[in-house]
Amino acid sequence: QPAMGDMGIPLGSLLYELSKEKGFQKKYQNTMSLGNTIQLEEHEIISLSEQFNICKITNFSNDVIELIKNDKIVGLVQGRAEYGPRALCNRSIIYHCKDKTINTWLNERLNRTEFMPFAPVTTLEMAEKVFINSEKSQMAADFMTVTYRVTEDFKNNCPAAVHVDGTARPQIVRKENNIQMHELLTNYFKDTGGYALLNTSLNNHEEPIIDSLDDALTTLTSGNVDVLVLNDYIISLK
Repeated sequence: QPAMGDMGIPLGSLLYELSKEKGFQKKYQNTMSLGNTIQLEEHEIISLSEQFNICKITNFSNDVIELIKNDKIVGLVQGRAEYGPRALCNRSIIYHCKDKTINTWLNERLNRTEFMPFAPVTTLEMAEKVFINSEKSQMAADFMTVTYRVTEDFKNNCPAAVHVDGTARPQIVRKENNIQMHELLTNYFKDTGGYALLNTSLNNHEEPIIDSLDDALTTLTSGNVDVLVLNDYIISLK
């Protein structure tokens, strides 16, 4: 399960004990988006418009793809926050996978160390083509918890998302679990030929993943990202 640290130990212990009970049934949980939502209300738009450009999204997939094609570091704030220590496109920073030097310069922007790698996010349909022997553990990869060797084609297409040993730790998106991200990734491939996007958690180093509107705006004003895509709005600095 996704919280593979201290926060997950109580849950794992509980499930282990329950598994001993007669009639216990395992059930796959298709989302870990169990946390808070972040809303931008009409009165807040008015008060924030002096400092920020705030535009209503016309088409999520098309608008985000255009931002990425223009080399914008995008902070995604969509729906409920994810349970666990990693973001799964509801509280994520996303970017294209073409620039291998991102491991240095984006980590510097986020005050992280340079050895902290970035993960790819892609669709189930694409994953079957670019990750080697991924079929048996794809459900775990829904939550970015397993690593696979990648094809040479993927290394050339997404160099920024490949570890030095030729592996990657992807988030695999299924259409039935996140139709919005699945559409974005599918259309991104059709438009650019990119097999995946980079995905890392929306936070500054040693700070929690953002969990409020103030957190989101702070990560924008501090330069962690170039633009926020917050539910139905695109927010940038003036």
